[in-house]
Amino acid sequence: MFPQAPQLCAIANGSRAARICIGSDNPDNLYENAVINGRREYVVHGVRGTVAYLGLGTQSGAYGAKGGLATVDFAEAETLQYDDEARTWLGGGRGWGWG
Repeated sequence: MFPQAPQLCAIANGSRAARICIGSDNPDNLYENAVINGRREYVVHGVRGTVAYLGLGTQSGAYGAKGGLATVDFAEAETLQYDDEARTWLGGGRGWGWG
């Protein structure tokens, strides 16, 4: 059910045919989502310094469903560890930014 190589996709920035609001959406932010499996490990990569702020969060549940969408973990980019190729890791029970 969970993708082995998930990709982030925009969910609340108006680039979808049917825009999704997630609460107090900031029009200056880009909100993206990917379904992952908490038992797997994932690499997050990109080009550092291309955005003013980056925060990564994991949630459990479903927005609007019974029990809601609970935050499991959250990290700001400057608190993570990166390798020489600007990659950081998450999951596998170790949380964010190990490598």
